[in-house]
Amino acid sequence: MRRRSTPFVAATATVAALSLAGCIPTLARDEPTPTPGVEPTGAGRLMEQEALQSALPTSGEIGDSWRADDDGATSGSEVEHFDPTHCAQLARTGPGWDELADTEHARARADYAQEAVSTIDFISVSITSHESIAPDELYDKAGDAVADCASFKLRYDKETWLEYQTSPLSFPVLGDRTLAYRFTFEAPSDRGPRTVRLDVVAIKLGHNSVSVSHVSMDDPPDPAVTEHAVRTTISKLEQQ
Repeated sequence: MRRRSTPFVAATATVAALSLAGCIPTLARDEPTPTPGVEPTGAGRLMEQEALQSALPTSGEIGDSWRADDDGATSGSEVEHFDPTHCAQLARTGPGWDELADTEHARARADYAQEAVSTIDFISVSITSHESIAPDELYDKAGDAVADCASFKLRYDKETWLEYQTSPLSFPVLGDRTLAYRFTFEAPSDRGPRTVRLDVVAIKLGHNSVSVSHVSMDDPPDPAVTEHAVRTTISKLEQQ
């Protein structure tokens, strides 16, 4: 059985969990969003918990070497844990996302893990259904956070701050809006500092949002695996 590096998990868990909760920087446009006043159908309609849970990929659908990870990240950080503090929006909420969170109707999440020869990878998939459709402006403004918080600090423990770099992430345009970005930072571990990269992709589909977070240590996350996880989730959501 694979054993985790505890410091690595602590360092990555905070941002991985927070990123799935709200604002994702960088924007790509696809087809126009649903016409105001016209209720979305299919994958964009308001859904219940059972439907969202059924749309989550199995570990085998993520990949042959992946397994369910019951120890997935659930931690969080407060605004004061960020320096500068306004960069908390990058991982916590983003402009207006607090109001959107108040309309949450149902949510489902699953975590997966893989250990290769030289890297340790984790993927989290979250699907949220909201009573209200997220305004496009929230996505349109989110990309500003990348340039504004291209570098920031996040408290790791009482005495240690980790340096984060944020950069846009190239990703196929899907859904009503597609958002993607990467965090890069050095995480302490029992082997010394190791480079961690966290790729996050969020897709808006009417009332629903699909967020996939892919963490890899040492080597960058495999973009094909990230894209496969996103497309699989959207496909299963369309089947509900």
